[in-house]
Amino acid sequence: MAIDAPATDDEENRTAVPNAFAITRLDDFIPPCDPDEEGLLKHLTAHMDG
Repeated sequence: MAIDAPATDDEENRTAVPNAFAITRLDDFIPPCDPDEEGLLKHLTAHMDG
């Protein structure tokens, strides 16, 4: 059985590596709102909740 030498070209030497990412803190994903937007967000969430 012959063993081939490893490929030196990057295109031929790629393997699929599964990755999983998780957002652990909401602050990392959504920036905090400005003080003038805070009132609008409270009004919006109050009406969305019913």
